[in-house]
Amino acid sequence: MRPRRWALVVASAAYAVVLWYLTLRPVPYEPEVQGIVDLVVAWFARYDVTAWLTLDRVEFLSNVGLFVPFGALAVLWGARWWIAVVCGLAASGIIELVQLSLLAERVPDIRDLVANTTGAAVGAALTILIVRAVRRRSRGSDVVRA
Repeated sequence: MRPRRWALVVASAAYAVVLWYLTLRPVPYEPEVQGIVDLVVAWFARYDVTAWLTLDRVEFLSNVGLFVPFGALAVLWGARWWIAVVCGLAASGIIELVQLSLLAERVPDIRDLVANTTGAAVGAALTILIVRAVRRRSRGSDVVRA
């Protein structure tokens, strides 16, 4: 197996474990983590500039961030951007359905579906842009300048 492929396999497996850990365990957060999140949100609420950063928005942005690697990995595996987004939507839908049907402690939410799909789209787009820039740069370095 080529080193790049091996790295992609390891990254995908690690991401899958993290995704499972954060989305499909019965308890969403340990009490310590929830306490830290509450403190950070309360700190943001004290200032006019950051008061908009409520717990709901932090959770939404966290879900976006959680699925950025999903879109990135899908593109790196060779998927087109829209396939990465559709797969992100499907994975998110499965997670929400499992939470609804099997995890009474978890609260499935349509906003999670939107945030996760957005994250997959952002990850796919960023990866495409980065890969294109790297390819352009590597082609440009082959040119001998006089």
